[in-house]
Amino acid sequence: KQVIPGNVFTQQKLGLAGEYFSDINLGTKVLDRNDSNINFDWGDGVPDPNLNWQEATNDPNQFGTDDFSARWTGKFKAPVSGEYTFWVNTKTDDGIRLWVNGQALVNAWEVGDGIEEYSAKITLEAGQAYDFKLEYYDPDSAAGVQVSWDAPGLDRQIIPSEVFFQQVQSYSNQGSGYYTGSLNPVTKLTSSGPIRNQEGIY
Repeated sequence: KQVIPGNVFTQQKLGLAGEYFSDINLGTKVLDRNDSNINFDWGDGVPDPNLNWQEATNDPNQFGTDDFSARWTGKFKAPVSGEYTFWVNTKTDDGIRLWVNGQALVNAWEVGDGIEEYSAKITLEAGQAYDFKLEYYDPDSAAGVQVSWDAPGLDRQIIPSEVFFQQVQSYSNQGSGYYTGSLNPVTKLTSSGPIRNQEGIY
């Protein structure tokens, strides 16, 4: 049990923070959304059905899946201990960079290398939380990216959504108090007892 300010709460939110940009340099952000994991094959479509790159950028040369980039950040918990292989699959002309626990595992930011799959190894400990960051861009034609892994006793698979989470802060005008229990939902103990809401925000 600890005393925390009444107007700031840290919670866990499932999934990864996805940021989408209307250029290939992660420059002009046009969309924020929560993505459960990295398993996308957009083909000749767009990353989000509500997003029209031509309208968002007012540039007739930027439409469909061409000339956009994305960044995903968050954390994950390793299900088992041992050496993991991370696999990143993308299209032949796309650029990709992957960091795990602050370590650059994949750096393929040059287009036209003809490679569609990259892999790298790292040792992780079961139950530990690790930082995850993936950056991607598509300069032309089809677009898509998938991230999978394998580990001791764990066959290769797309990294499942249930291991990814973000730590986010919620704010309130309430006064200070005591906080106990899990991060989601938040329980705040007051003189009249615990109060809750579905989102854990006061």
